Amino acid sequence: MSQAPADNRKSALLLVHRIPWPPDKGDKIRSWRLFRYLADRYRLSCGFFVDDPADMVHVDHLAQFCDDVKAVKIDPRLARLRSLTALANGRPMTFDFYRSKEMTDWVAQTLGRGVDAAFGFSAAVMPYLERAACPVFADLVDADSAKWSSYGDQASFPMSALYAREGRVLADAEAAISRRASHTFLITAEEAAIVKAHPQADPENIGWYGNGVDTDYFDPEADFTPLDQRVDLIFNGAMDYQPNVEAVTWFADAVWPQLRQADPDLTFAIVGARPTATVSKLADLPGITVTGRVEDMRPWLAAARIAVAPLQIARGVQNKVLEAMAMARPVIASPGAATGIAAIPGEHFFIADGAEAFRDRIVALLQDENTAVAIGQAARTHMVATGSWGAQLTLLGNVLDGHGI
Repeated sequence: MSQAPADNRKSALLLVHRIPWPPDKGDKIRSWRLFRYLADRYRLSCGFFVDDPADMVHVDHLAQFCDDVKAVKIDPRLARLRSLTALANGRPMTFDFYRSKEMTDWVAQTLGRGVDAAFGFSAAVMPYLERAACPVFADLVDADSAKWSSYGDQASFPMSALYAREGRVLADAEAAISRRASHTFLITAEEAAIVKAHPQADPENIGWYGNGVDTDYFDPEADFTPLDQRVDLIFNGAMDYQPNVEAVTWFADAVWPQLRQADPDLTFAIVGARPTATVSKLADLPGITVTGRVEDMRPWLAAARIAVAPLQIARGVQNKVLEAMAMARPVIASPGAATGIAAIPGEHFFIADGAEAFRDRIVALLQDENTAVAIGQAARTHMVATGSWGAQLTLLGNVLDGHGI
């Protein structure tokens, strides 16, 4: 009987702050693609946290790609309480939220067996890799410190002080990560510039690779069951994510009433899993539908006339924008949501700053179907040509090649 060929690939450890399957929200879309890329390139051990008990059924799916997996359950309520201990020790609350002896022990055992490289997805897991003897690579995704600082600017006391403190301490931690890691990645050049600007950062070791979109899957001509209801405007995303919650509540309050007054038949669909009570209540407003989780986003996007992304606080790349563009939908985005979108405003999508600008652009597109269709088609053509995951992950691979990893 012939033996299976030896696996001569190098070994690697990947830590992720949230189970990377299913890829049904922004961070998991990116972590899943990173996971698959590393699993193809290395003999991979992967550790991650599971904050939803229902997701434990997905561990076996990930295990088939790995030499070893470690899933650590985390209760978000208890983790939030635990994170407050950071106020006494000078650490970011983000770090103490994910503090786990079980994960610490598994990482120590894995590193003790010897790996050729270690990867951390998000700043939250980087403390586990501080003692790694091998080259360490960090994917911070977004400069989360800037997000917390934005929260601090908008919140009222005492939360404003708490958020501002997290922004300051996490910014210091991000800079320290850039000094320790062999290379630190972010999701856009703009996010990378934020971390580089810290006086204690190592800008030479900070770079970025973007998010892509699966244009074969997100294709208006793909095989999916069409939606049998009217959808004029759509917002899609994880509806327990605070920037998404704030985006749709702002839109429903500042933009929607005037649009609906002008056209009493107009409809707005808020499509995404885990809507908060605040989001769910928006379904009481005339013309607004809140779906909760849907099995397939494509029928909703395909049915929509316009996709809106009115995020007031936005970091990195908005996957919702990429997906809508790939589905040939005309997109209207806030300046924040447009950051990191490698496309030309006015040619591939539109930017609207403020309620009046959103209303004017929506009305114009609803009244000019030819322009709406043309922008949507241009968006899809652009995404097919430039927006693949392969192109983005090549940027990551080039850095790893340069380190001999």
